[in-house]
Amino acid sequence: MVWAWVASAVKLQVRGSTELDARASIRDGRLELKGSITDDTGRPVGQARVRVRATRERGGPALRLGRPVGCGETGQRQIHAGSDELLVDTNGSGAFCVSLPDLDRRAALSVSFDGDRFHEKSSTELDVDSSRRSLVLTFSPAPAQLALERESHAIWLDARVDPVDETVSEALQLRLMIEERDGNRRELGRASIRSGERAELVVKSKDLGAAGPATLVAEFAGSDTTQPARRAAPVQRTVKVALSVAGKVPAADPSAGLELDVAVGSSAGAVNAGAVEMLAGGESVGTAPVRGGAAHVASVFPLPASGPITVTLRYLPEAPWWLPGDPVVISVPVAPPSPWRRLPWVLAALGIGAWVVRTWWRPTRTEKPEKDRASLPPGRPSLDVIEVGPERSGWRGRVVDAHEGHAIADASVVILLPAFASDGVAARAFSDDEGRFELPAVQRMDGARLQVSSRWHSTLLRDLPPAGHLQVSLVSRRRALLSRLVDWAGRMGKPWTTPGDPTPRHVASVARARHADDVALWAGEVERAAFGADAPDAEVEDRIREQEPAWRSGDDARR
Repeated sequence: MVWAWVASAVKLQVRGSTELDARASIRDGRLELKGSITDDTGRPVGQARVRVRATRERGGPALRLGRPVGCGETGQRQIHAGSDELLVDTNGSGAFCVSLPDLDRRAALSVSFDGDRFHEKSSTELDVDSSRRSLVLTFSPAPAQLALERESHAIWLDARVDPVDETVSEALQLRLMIEERDGNRRELGRASIRSGERAELVVKSKDLGAAGPATLVAEFAGSDTTQPARRAAPVQRTVKVALSVAGKVPAADPSAGLELDVAVGSSAGAVNAGAVEMLAGGESVGTAPVRGGAAHVASVFPLPASGPITVTLRYLPEAPWWLPGDPVVISVPVAPPSPWRRLPWVLAALGIGAWVVRTWWRPTRTEKPEKDRASLPPGRPSLDVIEVGPERSGWRGRVVDAHEGHAIADASVVILLPAFASDGVAARAFSDDEGRFELPAVQRMDGARLQVSSRWHSTLLRDLPPAGHLQVSLVSRRRALLSRLVDWAGRMGKPWTTPGDPTPRHVASVARARHADDVALWAGEVERAAFGADAPDAEVEDRIREQEPAWRSGDDARR
């Protein structure tokens, strides 16, 4: 997370994680270091500056690096040499290659990327031994997605020892691991392979864990003749979501509309995220959030006097690992108007009268304790002080999803103080698997802020609260963008609004009918970000917010 204070203004940027892959070998008396940097989606990070330091043993004093020479696609302009440190820039493919005079029979290399405004830092340590060959491991092909509907997956690994020595035919024992974002690792399988061969490891989907991002890691522990090696590949474990109408399809009432209970499931069980959208005649007529593997979709729209109508249900994902299945098309009968349709209004009026009378002697309302009220999902971004602690006790608490209520792991919690000569970060912590974090006490001052962010949620920035126990509720970027669209349509009024919350498709349809191209473009961007396969990052969210049209009033809103 990058912060910059300029004239009391704060600029925020959420950064993605990176994977630094590097390997070293001795060639013709020189050490050759090759590597690459990729982000958490597997895309190369070009024009990134890599820092290389060498020591005789890990933690020892730095060694002189001699005169480096570029190799592969790395030119001399990309190399910036120092006496005990080397800087080399990656090319457009995120790769780098540099050749150095042989440092010693044994050496330890520290290779690091300091990060930039869009990417987090990463590093690796290499033990170089001229008496042992280096091993290059490659996923072939790299498994970008692993569908959990499949019973198993074949993971292919290529191994190549460098330099080639036909007199040595060693069986290399490889381990395949899966690494979660919190650092937890599980072994998926082992394989024995020789240089120049390809190994197949069959991994069962049930061993991959829950849907979401992870990293596949292939490792070789090293031997007397071959140095240790590691290869990592980011993967997305996906699940296809299926919809079905729970029970018998009810008849639509011309006066009350249509209500459907929809079951939302997958091969991994019930789905607890996303939304279900109802369409009639190709137009969106209603949406409902998914809770506990179900959604209750209600809509009021023009119905024919008789005969069935056709409606379509589709799943709108909240995260890229939930993949929408085929839409469900159903035929709904239309009920004739009921002569008793006015009865509910009479009963409602009687109920209101009874409620008014009852309030005359209703006992005083008892408020829930603050601790209990703050534990309920607020449905909006918030920072709640559960309990105020001693002045120098620091801050602790949880980060949760504002709608689902579940814990948000690996969220960045930062205390910022006004600063002009630095980034202003006074303290930083990351939430654990339960969403819990703890920050030490810092010297409070005017203008101090608390900033909380995570990969899939909009950043929350608030004045630094008193020391104590906090609960932070974050809204996903998808929900935040949808909420802004709903608020915009609400300010505009009819026909931009609908009986339920307006959808991006409805807003775009109205905009096209009124030749409001800017609104249609913006609504389309919101729909892709909110319901597309790739969850929006901070850069996408900021871009779509900048595209949001100015509010039109009066006749402009209804043309």
